[in-house]
This record gives sequence, structure tokens and C-alpha cells, in this order.
Amino acid sequence: MGYLVIRIPEILRLICRENAADLRAALREGRVSASEEVGGLPSLEWAFDWPEGVEILLEFGADPKQSFESLVYPGAGRHSSAAILLKEGCYFSRSDLHQSVLCDNGGKRVRLLVSELTARRKKLRKLAEDSLPWASISDLVDDRILDGQDCQKNLGLLIEHKIPFPHPFTTEVERYLMISDGQTVYHGLQEKQCAEALYQAGFLDTDMLDSKGNSPLSTFRIYDSGSDFIEMIEWHMSKAADIHRQLPWANESVSHLLVAQIIRCALFSNYDGHSSHKTKSESNLQSLITMSDEFFAPTRIPDGCNCPCSSNGCTTISVLLRELTARASWRCPQCVRRGFETLKEWDQVYWKEPRVFIRSLTFNALDLNHICFANTDKGFVSFRHLHPDDEDFINDNRDEQSALVEFEGLVADLEREFDKSSLPLKEFLSGPWYRRVKDHLLTRQPHEEQAIADARTVGVELEFCGLSVPDWMETCIANKVEELSD
Repeated sequence: MGYLVIRIPEILRLICRENAADLRAALREGRVSASEEVGGLPSLEWAFDWPEGVEILLEFGADPKQSFESLVYPGAGRHSSAAILLKEGCYFSRSDLHQSVLCDNGGKRVRLLVSELTARRKKLRKLAEDSLPWASISDLVDDRILDGQDCQKNLGLLIEHKIPFPHPFTTEVERYLMISDGQTVYHGLQEKQCAEALYQAGFLDTDMLDSKGNSPLSTFRIYDSGSDFIEMIEWHMSKAADIHRQLPWANESVSHLLVAQIIRCALFSNYDGHSSHKTKSESNLQSLITMSDEFFAPTRIPDGCNCPCSSNGCTTISVLLRELTARASWRCPQCVRRGFETLKEWDQVYWKEPRVFIRSLTFNALDLNHICFANTDKGFVSFRHLHPDDEDFINDNRDEQSALVEFEGLVADLEREFDKSSLPLKEFLSGPWYRRVKDHLLTRQPHEEQAIADARTVGVELEFCGLSVPDWMETCIANKVEELSD
């Protein structure tokens, strides 16, 4: 029977033993090098659990001018090593700031990184003030910490004037200028604890735009959990963030982007069969709505984009309904149905705008083109991307205009019928609205009659098959008893 022999590099063996005298002796005698790498990781990374070992390696020439994964790992020893290496100028990123929250040590690691970031930015500002012509930095009129586009601008000026950067800025500056887009420390930040630490340290411009016109709130993206996301919205709003600002890539406001993401999170992602997820998500969402009437009140935040889905500008309701109907085809019916029920409940309690529901749902049922989230590949609704002079565009636009005229007539009829019926919104949608819109979809309309007549003049016989009834109408709106009778 053979034996498996594992050879452990001497430097790693010495670090694991945590014997300072042995490590010093080996380094002094040249049996090992402080700059050795094991498994692609520097010796300093392997020694992170042993702060004294980190100090010894630095004493014998280990290079701290690099990034370390263990910088954001939990543990008292790692915290001490992080403090040592940050003082020596190790690199860290905005991602490290986020991850440091997970150390679960009362926020000490977060504050350590934020403190070092603050110190480095202050040194950078002093370098700019001492080295650049006054005309170049005349906008630095107060003592605020360099951030965002201000930081990007001054870094660029220092490079332009060939002023050398003290360590640890050299590599970080190049990386910052390549990827930052002038973003602030708050762009993409989804941890309230980290945001508060930055604010307390003096990063007071929480709503600054990057070079592309994005505010921190407009860069949020939801992944698994929405609770942190909603807490960050509340935090930014407490710092007077402008939620009415138009997005740089679309016709909508920041608030509409956020409610679209909230509906994704609260009514889709977290309705996954886990009751704890559902309860937490709903309670967070409910608290946000009740906390800020300004944020959700539909009559107060129209965006003025003039999309026919909502008269006089899109509102919170029309945005949420657009999200629901756009995603209904690839989400489970239970989730979508629950989404519609929740919105109708909110209308009864908070909004009291049934006509917005009628108009928006009718627009989406007829599959008309939204322009409220146009000019973007970041939106959640797909659009045509044709040139205005293109023949297909002209024909599509003509058909769209005809369909919009018919849509306006249909909405007017539905609103009159709603007023006469005195039915609650929920019952009206599942009964009269569903039957009338379904009949419209399956009946040949005037603009379709015209298209058939035009085709016949050139010898082409078109057959009308009717528009398809969206799945969400059948599964989430229609009265089930009426469906069976059909």
C-alpha cells in the first residue's frame, strides 16, 4: 500500500505554527521569503489570522500594495491584520465596503474601512490643492470630501499635470478613472449600515450624479432580498434624495424605476413558497407606503412623458401595472394574481384611483407600445427600434395611431360603464371590463378592416384571426364562474 506525501511549503508551515521566533529566524537566514506566494496567494494573505506574523512579514519586505480577500473576513485576528495593512496602504474597493458589513463585529470593520477611505480622500484633496492651479480647483470652496465627479475631475487634472501620486493612490487612481464613471461611494451601495458610516464620516453628498447622469437611487438593482433595498430607499429619502428626477436613459422618474423594482421583489421574487420571505417583504413594502405618501401617491408624481397608458403622465399605479402585465407570461399565475389583488387593495386604502387601473390595464391588454420607458435597453418592456424614415416604422406608427384612437374610445366607454355600475373596482374588472376587452380583442376593428381593404387592392387576401387574449386576463382578472360558462 502506497503513501500519499503532502509537501507543505516552509513559509506556510511557519505561518500556521504562529511561532514568531521561528518565522524571524527563517526569514533572516533566507530559508523563506516574505514575498513568497502559495496557491496564488501572497504570504500576507495566509498570515491574516495572525497579526504578529503580518507585522513580521512586512518587516522583512512583504509588499502590502495589493488587495486581500481576508480584508473583509470576520475574526478578531483578521480585524487587527486589516488595520495594519490599511495603514501600510493596501488596496480596497467599493465592493469591500459592502462586504465588510458581513463581518458582524458591531460595525468595527465597516468603520475601519470608511475611516481609511476618508483619510485617503482628504490626502488626495490636499495634494490637488497644493499642486494644481487655483483656476482648476476653484469649485472646491468648502471642506467636503472629494467624491464622485469631483474626485474624478481632480484625479484627471493631477494626471494631466504629471503630478506623482503618493502610494496607495497610483494603482487605485488608474482603476478608478477606468471604471468609475464618476460614481460616488453611494452608487450601487445596498447596505444601510455602510451608508450611515460613510455619511457620519463626512460623505454628505448622498444624491450626487455620476458622469452619465445617474443618481445612487437610479443604480439600485434587486437580487435575492428586498428588505435591504427598501431600507436603503428609506435612508436616501431621509437624506432628501430627489426621487422626481428624470432617468438619463428613459422618460420616467427615479421613483418609477424604484417602484418597478419593488414590485419585482415584493410580488414576484419573494413569493416563492417561503412564508417568512413573503411576510418580511410585505411588511417592509407596507411600511414604505405608509411612511411616504409623497413616494407612492399617484397624483403627485406623474412624469410628464405623455404615454397613453396613463393620461397626464405615468403614475405609480400605471408603472406597477405595466410591470405586472409585462412579467405575467413567465411568472407563476399565483404570483401575478396575488400582485393584482395587492394593488387593488392598496387602491382601496391609499390611492382611490380606479380609472388609472381601467386605462392602464386596457392599454396593456391591447398590447400597445409604451413610450414611458423608451430609449433604453435597461427597461423591463421591449420596444421597436426602427428609424423614423423606415417604411416599416411608418406603417407600424400609422397602425399604432389608429389603434390608439380605438383605445381611447374603448376606455371612454369602460369608464362610463364603471360609473353607471357602482361596482367595486375588483368586481368591475373581473366582470364587465373583462368581457368588454375580450370582445374587443376578438372582434375586427376599423383599422384592421382598412388593412384588409388596402391589401385587397394589390391582390392580397388577408385573413383576420383576432388578437390573442393575454394570459394574465384569463388567469388573474376573469371571474372563474364566468369563464366556465363561456
